[in-house]
Amino acid sequence: MIDIYVLEDNVNQQFRIERMIDELLDENQWDYRHFEIFSEPSHFPNFVEESCPQIFFLDIDINGDNKKGIEVAKKIREKSRTATIVFVTTHSEFMLLTYRAQVSALDFIDKTDKDDAKKDN
Repeated sequence: MIDIYVLEDNVNQQFRIERMIDELLDENQWDYRHFEIFSEPSHFPNFVEESCPQIFFLDIDINGDNKKGIEVAKKIREKSRTATIVFVTTHSEFMLLTYRAQVSALDFIDKTDKDDAKKDN
């Protein structure tokens, strides 16, 4: 069993990420122990466990602080060397910062809706 945690301050993005994760879990018939979404970074360090597989999907820019997600990743990594961290953000320009932070993130996902980007052009 795995624990899945999402840090995202935008409600629309919360629903979108939740739907995508739910679809992947159903499609692959994966079981999970916890699946929670938070908008406040202060909750995250309380859920880090070394004894259970965990994956954390973190937005980088939380409530206007464009490094808050990286700070949360550092706190997660201090408590667990095995937790999986994935950054999910609309700020692709921060990708290099996530690698410089040396939190061993598994991936960096740009959550920009490609259809919306095409409409803007």
